[in-house]
Amino acid sequence: MSEETSAISNLSMLRKATLALITVALLFGALELTLRISGLDFFETNQIFPLNRDMSFTDIYDKDSQLFWKLKSSTTTESTNFSNLNYRINDSGFRGPEWDKLSGSRDILCMGNSCTFGWAVEYDAIYTEILNKSYSDYRALNCGTPGYSSYQGKTLLNQLLQTHKPEIITLMFGWNDHWPAGSDIADKNQTTPPQWTLALQNTLSNFKIYQAMRKLALSASSSDQSPTEGFSRVTGKRRVGLTDFADNLKEMVKASRGANAQPIILVPPVATLTIYLPNMANSPFHDLHAEYQATARRVAAEMNCPLLDLQPLFDEHSNLFDYPVEDPVHFNAAGHQEIGSALSALIDSLITR
Repeated sequence: MSEETSAISNLSMLRKATLALITVALLFGALELTLRISGLDFFETNQIFPLNRDMSFTDIYDKDSQLFWKLKSSTTTESTNFSNLNYRINDSGFRGPEWDKLSGSRDILCMGNSCTFGWAVEYDAIYTEILNKSYSDYRALNCGTPGYSSYQGKTLLNQLLQTHKPEIITLMFGWNDHWPAGSDIADKNQTTPPQWTLALQNTLSNFKIYQAMRKLALSASSSDQSPTEGFSRVTGKRRVGLTDFADNLKEMVKASRGANAQPIILVPPVATLTIYLPNMANSPFHDLHAEYQATARRVAAEMNCPLLDLQPLFDEHSNLFDYPVEDPVHFNAAGHQEIGSALSALIDSLITR
């Protein structure tokens, strides 16, 4: 074969390969567009990772090798499966406006889960925003992420302290700590792929084709129990056991003090039976939460750390939970107002010491 013939053959093969790639790209684009226009729901609960729905929302969360998941930055959530509200996530990956837009030169880091995040509550009513309205020289940074346990909180705090120099750090964890551990693997024993693998999955998760394939794969699997069964189960391994919960709180207190910040432990409240559920004689779920509340109080005493015990404060009212039967965890705007007022008073006392 002459050089001229060989060159023509190679050019022909290149054209065919290019045409094939273009055809595949067009088919992919057409299918992606069709799925987007269809409005089909590709949500499927992930029952494989830690028993928590948050990893199921590929359009809202990114996978992370250290934190397991984190909110996608610079987005507004619009999933009706996620909540009845849309949430603005700033470029730092947390709820609310950009942090550099907040007034004040002294930082308060508010660490926590969906209760701190302000689940089902308008942003202006969250206790972190109440703090922002109470102080002109402080800015309260809402670092709450739905689904986070104290293990994730400890990891996140260590990351934040590398770039921030807060003067006050509030810590409110417990709910996700005592959820059942997915596949009976505690948070501290979870293993994740390398970040580059997760980054690829995060990129693919933006495509409806990927979401559809993921839904098919998860719906075909039968691993682990359903979330409803899991959340009501109070036996078996917890995501974070009581001993580890105490250790995580202690480490966060130490890390705060190591950064010359004042830590404050908050005891997460529950909708009590006597006030909100008087027809229930007992509740193992409430009993379990009480153990984690008691652990938070004990750690605060042992570490000589300021404590804001929200349970007795909440028990003075009967209107702080909108749906106590279905959700005794997430307090409403009135509950956030109580926390904001009590936390402001505690901070005032610490500042004037």
